[in-house]
Amino acid sequence: MSQLYAMGTTPTEPGATAPNPLLSLLVVIFGLFYFLFIRPQQKQAKEREKLLKDLKEGDKVVLVSGVYAVVDKVEDETTLRLKIADGVLVKAARTAVERVQA
Repeated sequence: MSQLYAMGTTPTEPGATAPNPLLSLLVVIFGLFYFLFIRPQQKQAKEREKLLKDLKEGDKVVLVSGVYAVVDKVEDETTLRLKIADGVLVKAARTAVERVQA
């Protein structure tokens, strides 16, 4: 018995089950999947939500359609009035804004 301890292995008790290596592999794969895909996507969603929430008059924006505009007025939490040319104002949803230009 002492030789087994010296060799680094422990004797198994009768009726004891060995850990399932497939289960361990699944846990590792799920962990990698979470840290490589789910977590970054959640971070991007929070950043986009903050960007849309912080829109204010005078911000230069690019819409999802590729149209460049300036925020003329923030009408409510879902709608913006945008100026796309002199004398041309359009209403757009906040979610239509892809990015804010510097």
